[in-house]
Amino acid sequence: MLDSVNTHPASIGKPTCSLFRATFKTIQWINEAMNLRHAGMPLSAYSLHLEANTNTAQRIWNAIRALAALSLAWLHTTFGIEYSSPISIATVPKDELDFDTRINNRLIISVQLILSGSTTVRLSCPTGTLEEFEEEARCIGDKLKNKPRDAWFTYAESLVQGDLDPSDYDFTALDELYADPWWQ
Repeated sequence: MLDSVNTHPASIGKPTCSLFRATFKTIQWINEAMNLRHAGMPLSAYSLHLEANTNTAQRIWNAIRALAALSLAWLHTTFGIEYSSPISIATVPKDELDFDTRINNRLIISVQLILSGSTTVRLSCPTGTLEEFEEEARCIGDKLKNKPRDAWFTYAESLVQGDLDPSDYDFTALDELYADPWWQ
């Protein structure tokens, strides 16, 4: 699931990876797979398998799902978009389509497709349901409804804090085989 690791002094040489890096790298891979889908690539031609032990995969997936729920809550409180509405780029008024909004919409769409049972992306952990995702977005929206935008960013940062537990994995062998020196 992760393409590289860092050695953290506290781990005494054990490979570690921040939840932030793992989450956003995985989001990048999911978005790339979904872009192929939306570009017309036949679904039978590819799928993205994100493999890790269940604990690690669950922690990363929970962060991804929570970030998407936060984005959906922001769309609801900012534009009045219903939590159960299908999201697309056309969902947001054209004058509001900044880079972050486009990325957030893509993440929401990707998570909704995964929760709907799309085989484009396969995870090695339970993903939950669309109803649970919408409820999570409602709870986040209720919590942050009248807060300034900085509070929304602070909440997003809190979702990806910490390192993954080094005892859950050892990516050394994978890193040696598949690491891309251009991305390190």
